[in-house]
Amino acid sequence: MRGREDIFLAQSQAEETSLFRRIVNARSSQTPVAERLTRERADEPLVTDVNLKQIAALTRRNYGSVYNTYNSLVETLQEMIGTKTTTVRKLFNVPSSQVRLFLVQKDHPYRFLHTLVYHDYKDFAEFLKASHASKATMLRHLKPLRDFARKFGVRFSYETLSLQGDEKRIRVFLTMIFWLATDGAGWPFDDLKREAVGRVVDETVTLYDMNKPNYVTREVTMYYTAIAHKRSSEGHVITYDPNQLTLRYPTANMFEELQPSLAQDFFVP
Repeated sequence: MRGREDIFLAQSQAEETSLFRRIVNARSSQTPVAERLTRERADEPLVTDVNLKQIAALTRRNYGSVYNTYNSLVETLQEMIGTKTTTVRKLFNVPSSQVRLFLVQKDHPYRFLHTLVYHDYKDFAEFLKASHASKATMLRHLKPLRDFARKFGVRFSYETLSLQGDEKRIRVFLTMIFWLATDGAGWPFDDLKREAVGRVVDETVTLYDMNKPNYVTREVTMYYTAIAHKRSSEGHVITYDPNQLTLRYPTANMFEELQPSLAQDFFVP
């Protein structure tokens, strides 16, 4: 399977993300644990200077290539933070996951994925115009995303900017692809509050008397819940087929049980 960077980032952006991590990791490996902990508790930046020659040696790349990538990275960090400063202490005092997410959300694959779910544009032509890209360029950039979708039996309709395939497969695909996009570093669903969806998951676990899930399992379940809510609200439902049930005994009606306490922030379609 392709890596997350291959699906969502162009090569230049993947190199920026990699360079940022290399710079932070290089400084971290040179700093005693006690000092790292002290800086962390005091909210002081770990990276105070950047040695590009050292990074070039560690990555086995020529200095000129690293220098050019570094300049692009600085511009990205300035845009992300909202400042024109070139101070290393400020630019590199952000989590690498946030840097990656910022780059992912700017690039074509993520913007197309968001459009498929939230219908940001009326058709593919309008999306291309807003993205300042030709159809051939866009399709090339979307190929890794398209290939990943096919693994789930899901297809893209460019004419209608929609998803085609079995609804269960579409929901699983969207859950996984959004998780790969954000890596848990952000909440990608515009129409629902993260806290409300978290309460839905927590109360469902309690309702069915299940063991409390770990953080990642809970977060992925929240992604699925948000996707299922969005798809259902637009009429994309999963047909009930009693012949496909593996467990045949009465269960709690979660819609009746959960709706009263969550009606304001999480309306069940």
